[in-house]
Amino acid sequence: MTLLLTTEISVEDDVVLARQRARQITAALGFDPQEQTRVATALSEIARNALQHAGRGTVQFMLEEQGNTLELVLVVSDRGSGIADVEALLAGQRPNSTGTGIIAARKLMDSFEMQSRPGQGTAVRMHKQLRKRGGPLTSEQRTALTDQLLQKHSDSMIDAARGHDRALARTLLDLQQTQRELEFLNRELEETNRGVMVLYNELEEKAEALRRSQAAKNQFFSEMNHEVRTPINSILNLAELLLNGSLAKPLPQQETALGYIRKAAQHLSELVDDLLELSRSEAGKLVVRPSAFTVDALFGGLRGLFRPLHTREAVRLVFNDVSNFPELYTDEGKVSQILRNFISNALKFTEKGSVTVSAALAGDQIVFSVTDTGIGIHPSQHDVLFTPFTQVDNPHQKRVKGTGLGLSLTRALCELLGGKATMESDLGVGSTFRAYIPRNFAKSRDSQGASSAREAILIIDDDEIARYLLRGAIGPDRYSYIEASSGAEGVKVAHDQRPRLIFLDLRMPNMDGFAVLDALKADPVTKDIPVAIHTSQRLQPWEKDRLTQHAVGFVDKELLHQAPGRAGVEEILTHAGMSRASSEHA
Repeated sequence: MTLLLTTEISVEDDVVLARQRARQITAALGFDPQEQTRVATALSEIARNALQHAGRGTVQFMLEEQGNTLELVLVVSDRGSGIADVEALLAGQRPNSTGTGIIAARKLMDSFEMQSRPGQGTAVRMHKQLRKRGGPLTSEQRTALTDQLLQKHSDSMIDAARGHDRALARTLLDLQQTQRELEFLNRELEETNRGVMVLYNELEEKAEALRRSQAAKNQFFSEMNHEVRTPINSILNLAELLLNGSLAKPLPQQETALGYIRKAAQHLSELVDDLLELSRSEAGKLVVRPSAFTVDALFGGLRGLFRPLHTREAVRLVFNDVSNFPELYTDEGKVSQILRNFISNALKFTEKGSVTVSAALAGDQIVFSVTDTGIGIHPSQHDVLFTPFTQVDNPHQKRVKGTGLGLSLTRALCELLGGKATMESDLGVGSTFRAYIPRNFAKSRDSQGASSAREAILIIDDDEIARYLLRGAIGPDRYSYIEASSGAEGVKVAHDQRPRLIFLDLRMPNMDGFAVLDALKADPVTKDIPVAIHTSQRLQPWEKDRLTQHAVGFVDKELLHQAPGRAGVEEILTHAGMSRASSEHA
């Protein structure tokens, strides 16, 4: 028996080193690569077992010659607590992680012997036959082989030490660099904190200045109600007396000038009215005076109002039949003002064609629509239309003057009544402005107060488990949830209950998610509700492009309970104005 090498096992790195020694020795002895891997794997399993259960062990590499047969012998021994029943373990009658590794190692070697007693440690002896030889190894061959292995072992240890030294040097440099960066960041943070305090003080001062400015503006507008309106009315009345000849018959040139004066005074009067109304709205001083009335009566009053004002034969003003609509209980004057603003704008910017006024029932709301065949508005300019003093720049605008306050005031009035204002338009195809007004003002205010505490999310998915998991990922107590188990049911629930946000699955029987999304966007009641796609389906590029036109985001079911999935959900909630902070505050 010739001892080639002995190595100690005390840490996990020693197990890796023993495996490397096994590969080096088997390679030097002429084992093929497959046999090298088997021996190294068997040794690492037994060595790791010794480390885990005894804390340390010893590995011996030896050569044994029996006649013409040369064998590699591996002996792994430890002084641990030992194994009570080795035979049962090797027979597979004690299935556990330790037994599995030992049995696997046993199958990889030609012979395997294991001796162990409780309290006396364990010794494992493994043999691997090399080849048939013409005669035994000479002493010179054994010495040369041992020297070769020892040299490889020494070189490997030196290389490993050098590698550890280099790694340690790099780590020290990284730590020094990190320390410098931390010191720099700390200095920057201190400076930033000082800057934040300065900015905070400045913001407090600016907020106070804004409060004073707002109070001064409100005072100005309240005084302007009398100080400005009185001289404007005087100008209008005097111009009218001169034009109708009550004072004296004007000359033709004077009549033309008086017409311009009256027109300018009327424009100024409209501006003052809009400014006062908008100021009262911003100050929360608009009062709602609800009463019962019908849409038919409302349209009749508007028809009579615009008949003498609408004089262009190239444009038809059409009021659709609303005789069968139910009664409303809200502020008739403010609803009339909303529609007057819509109709006036439509008539101003429509040179030929028609302006159509209609209404539609949508649950407990009535959707008033004013559709024209005018010049239209590019989508990029939609957002600014409802901003005070803003008008779209187009050639037709040069002929038609306005205050730029009508639409901002209209939106404020819609929100005051518990509804909202929307629009659809594109260049050259006309525009449609809509006002969503609750049929019962008192009920809409109550429902708004209730919904401010918990906002509803609709989940449309035929898989009950998927709906449950989505609720859990969002937070079961953050919002109220409405669920629909089919596409058709989801469309109906969305129309009737108008949730704040919809999560929509794509793969559903009968009516899939694509059809549901088309139906939601075609319904005036649900078209503006944000929809997020909640699916595990792998989408084709054209499918994703189609969905992106209407959906606000995508949530992968498989990633829902991982960080990327949760971040995607939070992004969608934020987009819909339903952030975590707002829900917790509610």
